[in-house]
Amino acid sequence: PGEHDRPADRTFEHLTFPVELLEEVATGRWDETSALDLRDGELARRYALLRGVLDRARPEIIGPLPALNEPLGLLQEAQQRNPGLVKQMLLHPTVGGWLGHTLRRLGSEQSSQTPRWVDIGYFHTLAAAAAFRSGIECNIRVPVRDGGVMLPTLGRARVAHQEDQPFANARIAQGSLQVSTDKTTVDMPSQFTTDAQNWEGARWVTLEADGFEWTVLLDDLDPFRSSQGPLPPKRLDTATAQRWEATFARAWALLVGGHPEQARQIMGSSGLLTVVPWEAKKRFAPFSSSGSENLGGAEMSEPYDETQAAVTLVHELGHTTLNKLMNLIPLQNPGDDSRLYVAWRDDPRPITGVLHGVVAFSVVANFYLQQLQVATGRARDLVALEAALWRQQVWNGAQILQARPDELTTYGQFFLEKLMARVEPWLSVELPPQAVSRARIIGANHKAHWYGHHLSPAQDLIDEAAAAWAAQDEVPASIF
Repeated sequence: PGEHDRPADRTFEHLTFPVELLEEVATGRWDETSALDLRDGELARRYALLRGVLDRARPEIIGPLPALNEPLGLLQEAQQRNPGLVKQMLLHPTVGGWLGHTLRRLGSEQSSQTPRWVDIGYFHTLAAAAAFRSGIECNIRVPVRDGGVMLPTLGRARVAHQEDQPFANARIAQGSLQVSTDKTTVDMPSQFTTDAQNWEGARWVTLEADGFEWTVLLDDLDPFRSSQGPLPPKRLDTATAQRWEATFARAWALLVGGHPEQARQIMGSSGLLTVVPWEAKKRFAPFSSSGSENLGGAEMSEPYDETQAAVTLVHELGHTTLNKLMNLIPLQNPGDDSRLYVAWRDDPRPITGVLHGVVAFSVVANFYLQQLQVATGRARDLVALEAALWRQQVWNGAQILQARPDELTTYGQFFLEKLMARVEPWLSVELPPQAVSRARIIGANHKAHWYGHHLSPAQDLIDEAAAAWAAQDEVPASIF
C-alpha cells in the first residue's frame, strides 16, 4: 500500500514492505524466517479470495449442496481445534487453484459442462477433510465429479451416482470416514494413503537424507492440481509411482548432500508441497511448470535421472517463490506489452516472463555451478555445459530487464540490482573451454532460429532481394 512506484529516495524507510525479503529472494538466501513472510502473505491472500467466493456464491447457484455456512462452520470448528492444520490445508496448492478458478466462474455467465455448484462444492469436500483430520463428527453432502469424490489431502472415493442426484454424503464418525450414494458405499481405510476397494489414497511420500525430511504429495487425483484448470484424475500405476518415488529419493539425497540450502527451502513452510506428474511433450524435452495460483505445487514430466529431478525441483521452487513475492508487492508497472527474446523459450515473452525466467534459471545456473564441485567423468562435462549456458543466458535476460527500467517499479529495480549482483561473479568462474564454446554455439543457434521465425524484414528489403533473385544478381549488401 502507498506510493510504491517511484519514491524520491532509495531508502524505502517510509514504506511498509520488508525490502530485506526482496534481497533475500533475489540472492537465493531466503530461509525459514523469510518464508514466514511469504507463507503468511499467501495465507492472507487466500482468506481474501475465500471471502470473495463466499460473497459471490448466491444461494440459487449452490444447487443440491447445503448452504455455505455449513462447510464454513465445520472449517471454523476445525480451526478452533487445530489452527495449524487448517492453515496448512488452506495453503495446500489445490486450494489456490480452486479459489482462482471458482472466482472466475462466479464472475462469468459462460456455460460449462460442469455446473458451478460442483466447483463451489470443493469447499464442502475441503471442510469434510478438515473435519476428519480434526476429529469432528459430521454428515455433509458433497459433489460427485468425474465419477468420484475428492477429499483434499486424503484421497478419492470412486462412486456411482444417479444422473438426477450427482452428489454423495460424506459421513465422519468415531474416527472413520464413509462416502456413499444410493448405489455405492466407500469406506476410507484407516491408512488413507493406501488403496482399497473403490478408494484411491493420496500418495504422500516422505523422503529422508542426513536428517533432512521432506514430505511431498505425488498428486494424480485432485481436480485442481494443475495450473491449467480442472482435470480428471489420472492415476499412476503402482510401478510408475514407485519409479517416481525412487528417483525422488535419489534426487533428495543429491540435494541434501550438495545443495543443503535449496533442500531446506524445498522442505520448508513455503517450499514445495505437491508434485503433479505429466507426460513429456516430446522426447528429450522434459516438461515442468508452476502457476501463480497453485502456489507450492510443481507440475513435471517423469525425470529421467536424479540430477534432472533435482534441478527441476529447484527451478520450480524459484518460480513459486517469485510468484509469492509478486502477489505481495508489484515488481512491474502495469501496461507491459513487450515481446522479447529469451533463451529458454521459443515464443516472444513479456517483461513478467523475462523476470520469471531470469529468477528460475539463476537457480538452475547456481545449481550446476555448485554441482561442478562433485561431478566427475562424462557427467561433469554435461554439468559444465549447463553451467556455462545458463549463467550467460541469465545475465543476458537480466540485461534486457535492466534496459527497460520504466517497466519495473522501484521495488522491481531494487530486486533486479540484487539479482544481477549475485549473477555477475559467475561469469568469471573458470569453466572448461569446450563447455564455454558449446554453450555459445547453442545460444547463438537458438537466437538465430528465434529471430528467423519471429522477425520480419522491411518490405523494401524484401522487394530488393526478390528483384535481385529474379535478375540472378548477387544478394544486395543492404539485406545484411
